[in-house]
Amino acid sequence: MAASSFNLTTNSTLADLELHNEFVPPETTVSEVGRFFKSRPDVVGLLIRDDQNYYGFLSRSSYFENMTQFFSGAIFSRKPVRKLLQHLKATPLQLSDNFSIVEAVQEILSRSSVELYEPIVVKCKNNEYRFLDVATLVNFQCQILLEQKITAEIANHEKSHFLANMSHEIRTPLNGIMGFTDILRRGVGSQAQQQEYLDVIYNNGEHLLGLINDILDLSKIEAGRMEFEELNYSPHKIISEVLSTMRVQAKEKGLTLECQWTSGVPETINTDPTRLRQILMNLVGNALKFTKQGGIKLIASFDNSQDIPWFKVEVHDTGIGIKPGNLQNIFSPFTQADSSITRSFGGTGLGLSICRQIAEGLGGELTVESEVDKGSVFRLCIDAGPMENIRIYDVPPTEAFTSHDHSQQKFAENTCLQSIQVLLVDDGKTNRDLISLVLKNANASVTCAEDGEEALVEYDRGVFDVILMDMQMPLMDGYTATRILRSRGCSLPIIALTANAMRGDRNKCLAAGCSDFLTKPINIDGLLQTVGLHLPETRTSSKSNIQIQSEEKPCCLTTDDLTPIVSDLPTEIPQLFQIVEGFIQRFAGKVEEMQSALNECDWSRLEDLAHWLKGTGGTAGFSCLTEAALQLELTAQRREKEPAKNMIANLALMGRRLSARKTDLTNLQHTR
Repeated sequence: MAASSFNLTTNSTLADLELHNEFVPPETTVSEVGRFFKSRPDVVGLLIRDDQNYYGFLSRSSYFENMTQFFSGAIFSRKPVRKLLQHLKATPLQLSDNFSIVEAVQEILSRSSVELYEPIVVKCKNNEYRFLDVATLVNFQCQILLEQKITAEIANHEKSHFLANMSHEIRTPLNGIMGFTDILRRGVGSQAQQQEYLDVIYNNGEHLLGLINDILDLSKIEAGRMEFEELNYSPHKIISEVLSTMRVQAKEKGLTLECQWTSGVPETINTDPTRLRQILMNLVGNALKFTKQGGIKLIASFDNSQDIPWFKVEVHDTGIGIKPGNLQNIFSPFTQADSSITRSFGGTGLGLSICRQIAEGLGGELTVESEVDKGSVFRLCIDAGPMENIRIYDVPPTEAFTSHDHSQQKFAENTCLQSIQVLLVDDGKTNRDLISLVLKNANASVTCAEDGEEALVEYDRGVFDVILMDMQMPLMDGYTATRILRSRGCSLPIIALTANAMRGDRNKCLAAGCSDFLTKPINIDGLLQTVGLHLPETRTSSKSNIQIQSEEKPCCLTTDDLTPIVSDLPTEIPQLFQIVEGFIQRFAGKVEEMQSALNECDWSRLEDLAHWLKGTGGTAGFSCLTEAALQLELTAQRREKEPAKNMIANLALMGRRLSARKTDLTNLQHTR
């Protein structure tokens, strides 16, 4: 059989090859063997065996080399071939069929030059014997080397292409970060312009962090170290979180973004919510990137009719589409559909490859259908896990839309860290300065230590409510310091700070005694929320002096007075004050957009705007807007123009009363 007919690899064994089985019985005369060799010039040797026993192997070259000698020809021509074998005293190279082709060639090359071209005997299963000529074996080895060379060249080309793209992807945000940082260092621009520069720097930093995370995920996948959790989590809540995050980007491009369930909605599924969210974020992000007009729609379903319950999500877009010949390329870890995609839209081509690997790790698959200039459909299907005693809703549960769960309410109460004592342990001065600034800005008191040994000294010296512990430090690292603190009876919350973002690192921190885990670069909101969640309940009740009692708040649903509607958030914190002020400044524009959508009878747009206000108004501390926005959203769904007109007018009046300053309410009460 030709070598090209085999799909050989470096792991291929002799059993994967076509082996020869020509033989003669041991009593066959030597002269008959000679006639056989002359009639079959293609046969390189013969096995000497009968039905019970194997006697040996006679190669063509050994036969003619001996029989051309005068005395040998005269003596052995009429004798059985087994006698000739005994005379030759030659033992051919014999290998097991589980020998790899590479190992077999190495064994051949270790033989003497006289034996180098002798065929080899292969012992197969059930004690059967076959043989193979050296030329064929070496030919197969050459085929393997050629395949390896081609594969290596392709991989090298793809990685070179990837590195070129990655270099561009990294340098682009770095250029923005370094350029605008230099501008700020020189004091160029007004305060508003400098704020824009800071936004650019922050956004580019987030982009860089995303690239690093993709590379880490790819390396974990290729090393077989990707780990998955199994938690019960609401699938609809995951979808809602993804849509909430991506809706701003959709609005900026004028695209719709919506979700539809075509089946009952399970209360929970058993999966890794972080990885599932990662896939959906990537799919929706790609859909937004490659769609210029129209929109993106997620169609979710639950199929419990088979042995394995499946959770499915389809991401439909009206984007540029993908050519049929490029559909499989998009799942390669180093390529995109074609080079023009990279030039036009950017990206490294890592995301979809990672998503497919994660989908398979979640017990499912990720597939795609696409038509050029019409759009694409990515279909995600994952194992939903055991569904015994899991409630199935007819419609998505409303709590999945709720942005203020218990932990977030507690965060709202605790983001003002008045009188909280924090021990911050980090060997990096920049990290200490940044985290200290954030915590002090939230009215916390901060004591700093540069390593584990200094942290132990400070702990013994002071009284603290929470410890922030860097895990990688000189002299004594955070793991050791945490274990020592726990061994001394320390029961304070210890929150790990680490640049290691692997899931195993989180487990390592928790095993050392840490209460929670934050990754660097530190996210300000995440830092404040995590610290707030670990504060004692008694701390929250002691802060009544900075909160307005509920009975002192005016009723914000009345629109015929001028009483200020003050945010519920602790806007004494400058960071939260800026958030609330930003919402108030945008509110009037959003109301104008609502009026414009109503005038044009663009009910879908009006519904989206009302939905935005329903969530964002409450987040900014104006819970009274949530109910008003909900009623407007329902009215838009029913396409009732006159009620919608009145509701928008009421929202406009309420907007004039919104305030981020609690002093506005206090001053008004004093005047009364």
